[in-house]
Amino acid sequence: MLVLFLLSSCSINKDIYWEEIGEKDRKKILCSSEISYEAKMVYQDKFILSDNEMSEVLLNELTSKIKNKKITAFYFFLLNRICASSDGAFAEMCDEYLYNYMESNVNYVLHYVKKNKDMLNLYADCISAGLDWRGLELIDYEKVISPKVSKTNRKTYKLLINEVRVP
Repeated sequence: MLVLFLLSSCSINKDIYWEEIGEKDRKKILCSSEISYEAKMVYQDKFILSDNEMSEVLLNELTSKIKNKKITAFYFFLLNRICASSDGAFAEMCDEYLYNYMESNVNYVLHYVKKNKDMLNLYADCISAGLDWRGLELIDYEKVISPKVSKTNRKTYKLLINEVRVP
């Protein structure tokens, strides 16, 4: 019985990512009233974001604290997709949101990056930009983030930090 309890408690704390959610559950999530119309339209490539107030409202929604892990997974997926394809002034806006998201959810992001190495440069670039805006050194960032990094994400964290270009 103890083994079952331990297994169930591990699955409760397991990170969930959009790519791991089955099609049936994805459809349910996309029909949820908890997700804005704008987020659904962006997901379906029916709405293009730019450097404007509506985009800022959506980025705020995508980076807000949500208790439902599957909706968090959807928002994180959409945030990554939007930021990976952004450029110009909108890319700068996205970098700020990614930087703040990573500060608040460092292990969730690092676990994802560990599974998706192609995202390493996106997060390294956003950290570089964030340091530049704030006039910080990499060591300042590490003082804030490093204590939050779990043992299982240390290697990925070091890879990420090594990719950061110091302004």
